[in-house]
Amino acid sequence: MPSAFIKGSILGISLVCPLGAQNAFIFRTGTIEKKHFRILLLVLIAALCDALLVVSAILGSSWVTRISAFKTIIIFGGIIFLFYFGYKLWREKIPDSTESNESSLSLFKQIVFCLTVSLLNPHALIDTFFVIGSVATEYSKTAKQYFALGCIFIDTLWFFSLASVGFFIKKNNNNKMILKIINRVSAVIMFYVAIDLFLNYLKNK
Repeated sequence: MPSAFIKGSILGISLVCPLGAQNAFIFRTGTIEKKHFRILLLVLIAALCDALLVVSAILGSSWVTRISAFKTIIIFGGIIFLFYFGYKLWREKIPDSTESNESSLSLFKQIVFCLTVSLLNPHALIDTFFVIGSVATEYSKTAKQYFALGCIFIDTLWFFSLASVGFFIKKNNNNKMILKIINRVSAVIMFYVAIDLFLNYLKNK
């Protein structure tokens, strides 16, 4: 059983570490958001979304990704959202440290954004359902639970670490230019992921 937990953790970190829309959002939340409650809430939402995907894949829902029409909807829905939110990040005004403590995005918009990059992220869906779902088939029912816990534990730890690093950067260097660069980098990552998704779709069509 411990080996299943360890394998789940290793697989989880290999899938969650690469820079993507979800990681960019969590890191940016730590650097921009001034309310600790919001940072904690958004990190928990991202972690719960990943946990939902992992559990769904392990329970045998990977058949969904085999439906061609469903995959197409996921891919193009993800592309549209990535371009839209990337554009919003690129154009976003960074408030001065002396300005209001309110975030530039309302809590509702932040939650929608978090849910979008977590649940409508084609890369995350494919990685979770195909990779984690297929690896889990080699385990017994009990071992699958440990495998799932390993994936979920490492995802949650990673998101908290990303947000903490972002918060540390903001706390020690509250410079508008640095925060603006982080926004622009996050936007570029989203544009890149969207373009990469589209090109891969054309290649595999």
